[in-house]
Amino acid sequence: MFEQQVDEPQRQAYSKIANARFAVYGFSVYPDATFTLRLAFGEVKGYLESKNSLGYHTFKHAETHQNKDPFELPAIWRERMAQLNLSTLFNFVSTADIIGGNSGSPAVNREGELVGIIFDGNIQPLVFDYIYTD
Repeated sequence: MFEQQVDEPQRQAYSKIANARFAVYGFSVYPDATFTLRLAFGEVKGYLESKNSLGYHTFKHAETHQNKDPFELPAIWRERMAQLNLSTLFNFVSTADIIGGNSGSPAVNREGELVGIIFDGNIQPLVFDYIYTD
C-alpha cells in the first residue's frame, strides 16, 4: 500500500512528461520499451543502499528481513523450502538497464539460455530514464 502511495505521483508525473515529449518530438524519438527491440547487458549482483549491502536474490533478502512484508515469501514456498534448490536464482537483482515496458522480456546468460524474465525494477534506476550507470 505504501509503495503504491509513493509510486503513484511518480507515475502520473512520468505520464505527463511522456505526453509532453511526444507533443514536441512526435515519432522522431522511440517510446519507452514499448514494442521496440532493446538489448541491455549486466550482471547478477547485489548493490549498496545507504551503506548497507543488499543481496541479489529473493531467499537471502527475505531472510535478512525476517520474512516480513514487503519481503515475505509465499507460505507455500516456506512450507516447501526443503524441497527447493536454493542455488537456483528465481528472483534476482542485476545491473541490466530496464525500464517500464520491459516486463515479460527474457533475461539470458552468455550462452543465450533463458535464466529469468524481467518483471520489475527497484527504485534506484528510476531517476535514470535517460542515462543509466551502475
